This record gives sequence, C-alpha cells and structure tokens, in this order.
Amino acid sequence: MREIVFVYENKDGFLGGVQSNILAIAEALLERKMLQPILLTANPVSRFGEAFRVLGGRIYGARISGPGGLRRGRDALLEIADRHDVAVVEGDMFRESMVARMFRRRRPGIQHVFRVHTHLDGRIPGWGRRAMHRTLDRLTCRHVNAFVPISNVVADELHFKSGAPRDKIHVVRNGVVAPGDADFSPGGGAPLPPAVAVVGDLMERKQQLAAVRAVGALHARGIDVHLHIVGDDRENILPEIKAAAQDMAIEKLVHIHGYLDREHLGNVLADVSVVTLPSLFEGTPTSIIEGMAMRKVVVTTPVGGTPEFVKDGVNGFLHSPRDEASLIAILERVLTTPASQWNALRDRAHQTWRDLFSLDSMIDGLQTVYRHLGVI
Repeated sequence: MREIVFVYENKDGFLGGVQSNILAIAEALLERKMLQPILLTANPVSRFGEAFRVLGGRIYGARISGPGGLRRGRDALLEIADRHDVAVVEGDMFRESMVARMFRRRRPGIQHVFRVHTHLDGRIPGWGRRAMHRTLDRLTCRHVNAFVPISNVVADELHFKSGAPRDKIHVVRNGVVAPGDADFSPGGGAPLPPAVAVVGDLMERKQQLAAVRAVGALHARGIDVHLHIVGDDRENILPEIKAAAQDMAIEKLVHIHGYLDREHLGNVLADVSVVTLPSLFEGTPTSIIEGMAMRKVVVTTPVGGTPEFVKDGVNGFLHSPRDEASLIAILERVLTTPASQWNALRDRAHQTWRDLFSLDSMIDGLQTVYRHLGVI
C-alpha cells in the first residue's frame, strides 16, 4: 500500500476540528486499504500525535513556522520520501501547503493535495491576504495538483483571488461523526431545558466571552441558563471568562470542561438544548455540525462556509459577529418558547448533517480526487 503524508504543524499540540478531520481521513484510508497515513507535525507526542499513532500511522517531527520553517518542512518531506513509497502529500493549511509546494519542486512525481479549511483567514490583515494571493499563492499554485476546499466560499476565494484553475478545485465537505445520539424527544408546551454549549478551543476569535455575557444578560432578566464551555484554553482566556462570570454573579451557571473526547462531549451535549458558536471567522465549524447531528438548536454567525448549510430560521439561527444583542434575543426566544415550536427546525438541522456531512461522503469525495490524480 502506497503512502500519504499529512502536513500539519500543530506546535501547541491541541486536538481541534482540523486535527479531528485528519484523524478521520487517516482512519478511513486505513480501513479501506487505500493509502497508509504518515503525519509530519511539530509536536509528535501531543494529544493529536498520540491519536494518530494509535490509528497505526507513522509520525515525523519538524517545526515549519518561524525563520527557516518552510525549508525545514521541505527537508523533512524529502527524508520521508526517501524512506517510504509516498504517493501524495496533503497540506491542511496555507503554510503547510507552501511546504509541500517547495517539496514538489524537488519531487514533481509526488502529488500535492491542498485540503483548504480556511484559505487565508481573518488573522491576516486585508493587505496581507491580497499580497499573498497575488504573489506567493499565484506564483506557486502550479505545484498543487488538487485544491480540495471544504466549502464553496473557499473554492471561490481560491479561484478568483488566487487564480487556482477551476479544474483543479474539488469541493469536499468535512465528514463529522455525531458525538452522541440525536435527541428525538418530541417536545411539548414547556420550553426546552435552559442549557447551552459552546464547543471549540478557547480563542478570542471564537468569542466564548460573548456567550458568557449573553448568559449574564439573561440572568439579569430572571432567566437562568446553564452554559457549558468545552475546549482547550489555547490563548489563556479562561481567567477572563471566570472573571466575567464572577462579575455577573453567574459562576454557578458557567461550567468549564476543558478538552473532552468524543464520548464525554456527547454526554455534555446530551443535556443541552442549544449549541452556539459566535465566531468572528471560521472555515466550517465542526461543533455546529455536531450540534445539528444531535438535533440541537444551533446559533452561530454567518462566517466562512457556515451560510452554505445553516439557514437562518430554517435549520438554525444566524446573527452578525459581535452582535451580542441578537445572540441574547435568539437564546431568550428559543429557551422561553414551547419546545414543540422547534421540532421542525431541529429535524431539518439533523437532516442537513445527514445530507452534507457524513464521513462516507467525505471519503468518497477524497477517493475520487485520489483516483483522478492516479495515486490509488
């Protein structure tokens, strides 16, 4: 069996949506006996690295950020290619793809797939995005054999801003495994249980603090809502979250869980009615899809590829980034209205997950790309 190298730096060692998606692909490739997975990462002994190793994948270490990082990554790939029968290298972010492009200049017979979650995301100022689109990306995209964005909005960005040829772009949405059983309780005249979850690494861009402030505002109106916060504290904002909860006297309503594996996440989500993620930018938010899979009411922002599958008032709710007043109003309405009113919306959310985000659909799409490239 030939081999595929996943390049994902992950120097902090956290296990989030992108990493979980790589693990799901690697596991499926092994089960289908298509390609043997190898991981090139900065932190081989991280939670992510250990999970990859448990699957049966090989791991190599190289830090690709910082001065000389791209060259270090390229040299690591060259070493891997000397040791293994590598058919394809997959980069899962822009820097990782640049490493693979440099590698392909030395090994043009090995294919490069750029799995595009967020292309040039909101952390890069507008001028920086334009510069990278017009220089690095356009000049080197010939070293990418297939662009595989996870949403149509990213596909358009690749084509119109970076000049990627349409015939090289293949949209394959993420496959998301439900962390627990779907809640098919019929609902009745009473409101849904007043419990909300926000799932994702604790980062300013994911706006967990906005969810805390929303719960505080509802508490001030006499509506006590329990908020479950799940995720690694990647940016050391947990002290600020705890301080905000204390200032609003809602410490007993805010439950901090840290990172949870799929089973324990499913246990938490089983007891909530709403999954929210008031992000400033995303690719395709895994936690919102997980909420839909479990037939929860989802409330999020129309960023990245989210509007392609969350339709406001149809299968979930959307509010503008940083619009906390709208978030509060949506939560108040959902949690004070008879539960039966949300049955159809929750059904459509669950069906959206089944139609668009099955693991089999993702792997079938990737298999089509690999066949097109002649690597399987």
